[in-house]
Amino acid sequence: MANHVLRHTEAEPYTSHYAIHCGEEFYVMILLLNLALGLTLKRSREDLTFKKTNAFFMVYNYSDKKKGVDLWVYNNLYKGSDVKQKNNTLFENDFKGFFLLPEISSVDYILKFSGDEVIFTPFLSKINSIKEVISVYRIPKNKLKSKENLMKPIIFYGTSI
Repeated sequence: MANHVLRHTEAEPYTSHYAIHCGEEFYVMILLLNLALGLTLKRSREDLTFKKTNAFFMVYNYSDKKKGVDLWVYNNLYKGSDVKQKNNTLFENDFKGFFLLPEISSVDYILKFSGDEVIFTPFLSKINSIKEVISVYRIPKNKLKSKENLMKPIIFYGTSI
């Protein structure tokens, strides 16, 4: 039995990406967003992982099927450590940073919104009113070179023909 992996990499309709600059930890940022927006962003069951770097990125999601709104918040930076042997007796930690979207490495968090922009406009003004948030702005689609990192692969299991 063969496994078939299909990746959906075409642009998603009605999807916008926003950059959030905030010095707070990710869980604090999620709490602030939940309080300000009146939402219940919940952590996804699976983190985004990449085999080449062994990096993983936390993802929080909110979905309202009645309004046709989906909201994702991603941590843009993963700080991992590689343990290297030094002088055969001591160990030294070498911290490496991996970015989910390396083309916007200065951004702390990425907010992905799918739905009607009219619904999101009040959310944006509420996010701007959070005192811990330094800035929020829309990321132009042409600037996102690795936006496929924000799309999860769709996996189908079956037999090959």
